[in-house]
Amino acid sequence: MVYTDGGDDLRYRGATIDVKTVGCHRTDPDLTVDAYDRLRADYYVLATRVGPSDVRLLGYAPRQFVRTHRRGHEGRPYHLVEQAYLFPVMRL
Repeated sequence: MVYTDGGDDLRYRGATIDVKTVGCHRTDPDLTVDAYDRLRADYYVLATRVGPSDVRLLGYAPRQFVRTHRRGHEGRPYHLVEQAYLFPVMRL
């Protein structure tokens, strides 16, 4: 299931970033972004919880890259970028 808060989480060097977080129970998560509205953020970052208040940044994808990875599940549209195709956050 894909949840959304409807907005960007932060700005960095003038770019908007939307952080998508998954819980500890996911061992190999992918970046998922709902496709109900147009993609608004410049970059999408995948983070996973590693503790009660800690997260690990797994990678990122620019808006244009996310846009080309559209799928659907049970009639609900979303974008999915497999973790292997994400860029290292250090390059952001």
